[in-house]
Amino acid sequence: MDPTRPSPAARRDRAHAPVPSPWELQRFIQAVAEVLANQRRPQQLRARMDALAYHRLSRAVGYYRGPTRPRTRTARIYRPTSQSVEVCAVVHCGHRFRALALRVEVHGDQWRCTRLQTA
Repeated sequence: MDPTRPSPAARRDRAHAPVPSPWELQRFIQAVAEVLANQRRPQQLRARMDALAYHRLSRAVGYYRGPTRPRTRTARIYRPTSQSVEVCAVVHCGHRFRALALRVEVHGDQWRCTRLQTA
């Protein structure tokens, strides 16, 4: 069992909490990196992104393209307010390392990525 992955009971408890857990953020970052490497369709993330962030993601498809699947190496999470989370991550893309930053905000009873930046 993966010690960083929450137990089923913990996931049920988090179902009603709008701010994503570190594990959810890690999975989301990995999914964004896969879109940027053109290994996942951006439409799969549409429900979790606002229009501006989705537009930026769609325009950057293929930016992380490399010989292997991208892997998130490190991620730093900062919570500037109770309703938002900012994440910066280092993604390994074959022979290169790339930077990924995003902001997640609570909207109603769910969270959405509102900003996305790659380098």
